[in-house]
Amino acid sequence: MLKGLIKLIDENFPLFVPLGLLFGMFLGENVSGFQFLVPWLFASVTFIGGLKMDIDSFIKTITKPKPIFTVMLILRILMPLWALIFGLIVFPNDIYTRTGLLLFSLIPVGVNTVLWMMIVKGNVRLTLRACLKSFHKSRIMV
Repeated sequence: MLKGLIKLIDENFPLFVPLGLLFGMFLGENVSGFQFLVPWLFASVTFIGGLKMDIDSFIKTITKPKPIFTVMLILRILMPLWALIFGLIVFPNDIYTRTGLLLFSLIPVGVNTVLWMMIVKGNVRLTLRACLKSFHKSRIMV
């Protein structure tokens, strides 16, 4: 029974996310008591995603570093540069909004990236490495 439930959830996960958002929007105050579960749920999703990574796939990401370097180039150089240019064009007289946009583009990629990679059956090992690298580099960049 549990395997059937897990299979059902796994196959329909892209539907559960919008339904969960709608559930939270319409029942906000009634379900706010469960807010403490959110970090635990995100941690569980990340942990489960990490369990799907075996030693061979980890070695593959180390021996073929081009994808991780490409991701880091986009996340740490192109995205902040885009945020800076966007801020200068759209908010030329508001330094605080421009600074906020720049800082927002420098924060770690986070668990939501792992969650969405699992939903769309993407490259979870690459995503986990990008999240870890992003987490460590964001401290320096900010």
